[in-house]
Amino acid sequence: MTMLETDRSGIEYGEGQRYQVIQHCIDRIQAERYLEIGCSMNDCFDQVVCDVKVGVDPERGGTLRMTSDQFFADNTEQFDVIFIDGLHEHSQVQRDFKNASECLTAGGYILLHDMLPKNRYAASWPRTKHPEAPAWNGDVWRNAFEMAADPNWEFFIVQIDHGVGVARRKDNAATIDYNGESSWEFFRDNWKRLPLISLKKL
Repeated sequence: MTMLETDRSGIEYGEGQRYQVIQHCIDRIQAERYLEIGCSMNDCFDQVVCDVKVGVDPERGGTLRMTSDQFFADNTEQFDVIFIDGLHEHSQVQRDFKNASECLTAGGYILLHDMLPKNRYAASWPRTKHPEAPAWNGDVWRNAFEMAADPNWEFFIVQIDHGVGVARRKDNAATIDYNGESSWEFFRDNWKRLPLISLKKL
């Protein structure tokens, strides 16, 4: 089955990995406490250097075996940098971001993965497998538009490794309009409106 051109977004990723963005944020504010939601094989978690690292995953990786909802329900700790890469579903990422923002230290960063899917199948929810789309991002791209429209968070996406969103609590003077549209066609035709930067610019 060959993918149609209308199924492609036209996004290309620059060179770089998500852990490089995370580490840059940690180093920039001399963060002491790091939280990762969704660790899987620890490809990212093991690369990050920070005094205290907490990794949450219900199946494997990290340091705690539970869902993010379970973790946040009982958490009393604060974190300087938080990376969200758990369930790739819009409402879950919304909830993870809200919960993360409530335990983020002043001046801290929240990062989000999977914001720039390359094609319709990578962006599907529930997941739709396709031979030309081995990676799956889900509909996290909707969270990217929500963040870009939020006046209370400075936000941009590093155009590497499926799109790494970076947010900090600060007035956003460059918001975009977003009405909650959830179709693939909307993303395909509008992703260039998102605040994109390169790893080098970061």
